[in-house]
Amino acid sequence: MRGIVTGQGPPGQVEILVVASVQGDNGAMPTFESQTTIRAPVDRVFVYATDPGNWREWYPNTSAVERAGHGPAQAGDAWVEHVTVAGMRLRIAWRTDVAERPSRWLIRGVVGSGLLLRPVVRGGVVQIEYTFRDEPPGTNFRRSITYAMPGLLGRVVGALVLDRKIEREVQPAIENLRRILER
Repeated sequence: MRGIVTGQGPPGQVEILVVASVQGDNGAMPTFESQTTIRAPVDRVFVYATDPGNWREWYPNTSAVERAGHGPAQAGDAWVEHVTVAGMRLRIAWRTDVAERPSRWLIRGVVGSGLLLRPVVRGGVVQIEYTFRDEPPGTNFRRSITYAMPGLLGRVVGALVLDRKIEREVQPAIENLRRILER
C-alpha cells in the first residue's frame, strides 16, 4: 500500500484521496477517490451523475457515449464510452453492476481495441463507484475509480503515467458536476 494522499481546498471544494492499492488478480490496483458536497437534493444528483448520456457535459475527457436509451443506467445496462485518459484515446465497454437509487452506483468496464497502445491497455479493467449521501446543505458525492492494466508493461505504464494523470483529471470533472447541479 502506498498510503493516502489528500488534497483539500476550502469547504465545498473537491477533496481527492489517492488510496493505493487494492490487490487484484493482476497485482496491485490503484484506487482514486474524490468527494465533494453538491448543493442539490440527493436524488437529483444521483439521476444526473448516473446517466452516461450526461458525462460529456461534466467529464471533459469523454468525447462520446454509445447507449440505447437515456436516464440513470440500471443494473445490467451496458454502453460504450469514448474517452481520453492520460492522452490516450480509449474505448471502454461499461456495464452497471449495482444501481441503488439514490445511494450507490457501481459500474465495471473493459478497455477495448482501436488504441495506440493496444497491447498495453487492451483488456484492462476499470471499476467506478459513486456513493451519494444526504448531507445538508446538499449531497455528499463520492467517486472511486480502481483500474488494472494487463501484464507487466501495463502495470508499469499505469504506475508511471496513468496514476498521476488520473489524479489531475478528476478534480475538474467533479467541479464541473457540482457547478452544473448547483445552477
